[in-house]
Amino acid sequence: RELELQELLAFINDNGIENVVSLTSDVHFTAHVNLSPDRAEGGFTDFKPLDEFVIGPIHAGSFGPNYMDTSFGAQYEYEMGPLSLGYERWANLAPEVNELQSFGHASVSETGELHVKLIGIDGSVMYEKLMTPIIVDNSDSSSSTVASDSTESTGSLELPITTSDVFIQSGEVSDSSINIMARCNNEAGSTMKLWLDGAEMDSTDVNANTDFTHTFLVDGLSSRTKYSYQVQCIVADGTALDSMEGSFTTAPGGDDEVEVSFVWAADLAGQGYGRNPNFSVTNANGETVTGGYIVFDTMEALSPDFALFQGDLIYADGAIPAAINYTNGTEVLGTWVNNPSKDFVAVTLDEF
Repeated sequence: RELELQELLAFINDNGIENVVSLTSDVHFTAHVNLSPDRAEGGFTDFKPLDEFVIGPIHAGSFGPNYMDTSFGAQYEYEMGPLSLGYERWANLAPEVNELQSFGHASVSETGELHVKLIGIDGSVMYEKLMTPIIVDNSDSSSSTVASDSTESTGSLELPITTSDVFIQSGEVSDSSINIMARCNNEAGSTMKLWLDGAEMDSTDVNANTDFTHTFLVDGLSSRTKYSYQVQCIVADGTALDSMEGSFTTAPGGDDEVEVSFVWAADLAGQGYGRNPNFSVTNANGETVTGGYIVFDTMEALSPDFALFQGDLIYADGAIPAAINYTNGTEVLGTWVNNPSKDFVAVTLDEF
């Protein structure tokens, strides 16, 4: 892994690429890490300093921070995990220790300023940093930017898996296209129809071989435009099931200078921590949210243009038991309740 990172850092340096920031996740704690050739201990120093912003789980076990590898001069500028709060090194804490659950929010202004925030699932800003671009003139009349620091601060009844007849989701958006994914949750062979802004766009047949799912590719769209969509599942007897109405906004065109903001997240329902109907968090705005994956209410309040999900949003190889004890390494601290629960564990590729 270190050799691959060295190759990447060397490529950035050798090609004069500026303004690189790393947004990452999946270590189950929150941090801002700075890499610097001035502190590198691995013998490789031909690289540019790099800021890495790490978000914790959005709804999974929290542990760490981990020991730091200093090959590339890495040091914590900010860290928050069980160790930071005095828990044992091998603690694996439930989401109800919510100050350790987090996601990231980044916004880029029309003038290129990058504002990164590491945010708790209650909406409180744990840490933030503003990076201001410096315009550099090049001989080919193009311009590049280098990031500089401006400000930073540290701030009893099993429930159904879903109540939606038709699941919908959109993603992979560009300035002219979108993928719209859907599933007929009645799990019956159906004709699936897609409607965009009230007009029928496409249809296909789904069945058990497709897990009653389909992804529609819609293209020929206008940039920076909001569209609404709906999916309908029609079974053989003519019964029609409708999804809720969804919406998306296409990306700006390549030459558009507009403000953009997004969130990034990872680690959902890991380590056996699923949806707990009793889990309650009071947000930074004073609103109390109870049950389910609370973090998504907090994300929605920020009105991001898009969300980047980096991984571990499905732990198919782990069960979600009805109840699970969470520990401080050796001491049991409490019991987390899952409802709905699942005991299926994927092993084969087909099962995944």
